[in-house]
Amino acid sequence: KNFSYSLNLPPVFTPGNKPLQTHVDEMLFTTSNVLGYSYGITIDPVRINSISQFGTPEEVAARVVGVEVNRDGVFDVTLNSTADVGHGQYQLDYVSSGKRGIKHLVNRVGVDSGMLYVLTVSCKDKDWAVYKDEIESVVKTFSISINEVM
Repeated sequence: KNFSYSLNLPPVFTPGNKPLQTHVDEMLFTTSNVLGYSYGITIDPVRINSISQFGTPEEVAARVVGVEVNRDGVFDVTLNSTADVGHGQYQLDYVSSGKRGIKHLVNRVGVDSGMLYVLTVSCKDKDWAVYKDEIESVVKTFSISINEVM
């Protein structure tokens, strides 16, 4: 495995793997300080060279929301915002309501060398106001080795 990404997490987060891996590579970072607050990175092969080939930020968000709302136990998903944040990445911000409560999620997605990189931050909605600034700061540090294709 030779995947090129970086993320600067607060020191209280520790890496671990999901019990059942469903991606080419995936990492989950959690903290025992706050239940339900995590950072996950997944990597999967794709047949495109840039995230814009998937569509606009809004089109990509519609796909993500569609997948999320069809997950078992999810009742509703509300998209808050989308953005092309440059460096070949899009950012999505949405809220998912389900059997396990209300979660606030932020995704950063990008493509490099035929691989789709997805950073997903999940935080219980009740804790969002406390951790929003930290999350936004950390998400900005997510980088992948983008080969810009125009």
